[in-house]
Order: sequence, then structure tokens, then C-alpha cells
Amino acid sequence: MIDTSGLDIEQATDALVPYVIQIAVRTWSEISNEALTEAAIHARYPRPQYRVGVQRRPPGVRIAGSSRVCTSHVVLGVARFVFASGVEVTLRAGEFAELPAGSYHLETLGDQPVVLAQCWKVPAG
Repeated sequence: MIDTSGLDIEQATDALVPYVIQIAVRTWSEISNEALTEAAIHARYPRPQYRVGVQRRPPGVRIAGSSRVCTSHVVLGVARFVFASGVEVTLRAGEFAELPAGSYHLETLGDQPVVLAQCWKVPAG
């Protein structure tokens, strides 16, 4: 049990969020028989229903970012997302997860560059 007595609502929320939000990590092979490539990701998330943004980052960097809810696929390397809420998740090549909206730091781990594809559903209308 986490003691939130003496905290205002914002402090209590910040203290509890990492325990409430759990990010499920899945593998590409669970959803596709194809090799994981940028082209395969674009085929799975077609326009105009989705937008796909691909980032290439060198090893050993830490950058700040923010996003709305998206599905992030790691094509190459290892990436860790640390959200302002305290929630964090590490994704390795071939893994993906639906990430929450908000501010985060992205760290590239290991000695390989990271290729990351982030996919967003375009709102209807």
C-alpha cells in the first residue's frame, strides 16, 4: 500500500500513476509472419487511417519528447521510454507497445543505433 496522506491530489496522482499504468510489450511475430521492416510497418498502418513516423537515433543518446497515444515499434536496437509520470518501458528490436500520451525521455541503450517507428491513428472526420 502506498501512503498518499498529506499529499495534494496532483502529488498523490503522480505517486500512484507508475503503479496503475502497466505497458504491455509484445513482439512483431505475434501479429505478423513477415519480417519486421519499415515497409511492413507502413503496410500494417496504412494512410489515411494512420500516420507513421520513423526516428533514427545513434547509440547512447537521451532526448526529450512528447506524444499522444501511439504504438511504438523498435526495428533496430534498444530504446527506453521514461515518462514524466514515472512509467517506463524498454523495447528491443522486434518489440512494440502502445505508449501513453505525455512527455517522456527516450534513451538509446547498448552500442547499436535505434530505428523506431511510431504509429498514430488519425481521428475520424
